[in-house]
Amino acid sequence: MSSKIKFNGTIFFLERSNEEIIESLLDLDLEVGVIHRIPPNTQELIAKPLFKEEFQLVIPKSFLSSRHVFGDALFYQLKRLPCLGYRPHDEVLRTVCSFTSTDMQTLKMMRATENYLSIVEMVEAKMGWAVLPTYLNVSEAKNWIVTIPARAFPARQFYLVYRQEFSSVPWFKDLISEIRSCFTPHWCG
Repeated sequence: MSSKIKFNGTIFFLERSNEEIIESLLDLDLEVGVIHRIPPNTQELIAKPLFKEEFQLVIPKSFLSSRHVFGDALFYQLKRLPCLGYRPHDEVLRTVCSFTSTDMQTLKMMRATENYLSIVEMVEAKMGWAVLPTYLNVSEAKNWIVTIPARAFPARQFYLVYRQEFSSVPWFKDLISEIRSCFTPHWCG
C-alpha cells in the first residue's frame, strides 16, 4: 500500500493490534488505522469498510501432478510436502488445518515469516506451499490455486478507522481517498 499512496505529507506505517490502534486514535496518537474488528460504538471514530480478506491454497505444480479440491484428501498429500507459514503460529493455517482435521504439528513447516510478499516469492521459487490472501498475485502457470471455502475460513472484513473531526479536513479526505483506492477492486464500497 505504501508505494501506491501519493500524499505530500509524511506517513509512518506502524503495525499494532486492533485494540492498540483504537486506543491510539482515541488518544490522538494516530490519525488513521486499519483494523479487522469493528471498533466499539463511539461517536469519536468513523469506521468505513475497506476490503474483505479471503485466502487460498497455493501449491507449486511440481509438488502435485493435478489440481485437487480443498479437503481432507488434499491435506493428507500436503502433509508430506514443505509448507510455508505466516508467522510461526499462523492463525489462518491453523484454522484451515482444524477444518480438515489436520494436526498443524504434522506439517513440514520449512519457514515462517511475517511478510506475505516473501511467502509469495518462496512459493514461486518452489520452496513450499502456503495459504495466501487472494489479493496477492501468484503465477497460475506455476502453481495450483485452490479456493478455501468460506465455511473453512470465513472472509475477514477490514475497516479504515479515523476520528470524526478529521472527516471534513480537505487534506485528510484526500488521504482517505488515496488509501481506499489502494484496495480497489477489493474495496467494499
